[in-house]
Amino acid sequence: MTSQTIDQPVASAMSGRGPRRGRRLRRLSRRDKWVLGLMVGIPLALDLGFIWGPAVSTFFLSFTDAHSVAPIQFVGGENYSYMVGIDPRFWPAIRHNVIWLIEFTVIATPLGGALAVLLDRGIKGGRIYQSIFFLPVMLSLALIGIIWQIVYSPQFGLVNGLLHRTSPDNAIDWLGNPHLNLWAVLLEATWRQAGRLIQNWSEGPLR
Repeated sequence: MTSQTIDQPVASAMSGRGPRRGRRLRRLSRRDKWVLGLMVGIPLALDLGFIWGPAVSTFFLSFTDAHSVAPIQFVGGENYSYMVGIDPRFWPAIRHNVIWLIEFTVIATPLGGALAVLLDRGIKGGRIYQSIFFLPVMLSLALIGIIWQIVYSPQFGLVNGLLHRTSPDNAIDWLGNPHLNLWAVLLEATWRQAGRLIQNWSEGPLR
């Protein structure tokens, strides 16, 4: 009896049939449907209410003369005509966005890829470089902004301290000077973007 008991599963496995599993897919109960509905519905409602709702309403309001609680009137494309042809801030903003795009494409992305390859090869001091470039990825964007405000501070900042330009008569206002603030912010953005690319490439293509 013992040999038959042992040989039966072996014979079944050799024949390819094996024991049948009688497990069936269980239908969702009413409670399961409620739970799934809440898990999907709550994030979807928040996404529609706080992201897509304001975005769509802003797009439609751009074709009106809405300024306050006064009655809203439809004005067509007058706001866009004013923005493109009269508003002096429009074209500088476009130029800054183009510079930002070029800098990220030409400098930040290749820099992040090159550093990811070097760190993957185990260069000397790699842990230190990882900590330096992973710092903006781990910290919040608001905290990174505060750190760079301190770095660029005219009287107490690290940059002006290294340049010995901390006195009121020769201090450099990196964030207040319109000829310097874009490039100062791009330096911080490159540091943050390179760190994010190092993290993504180290976990993806280089593995």
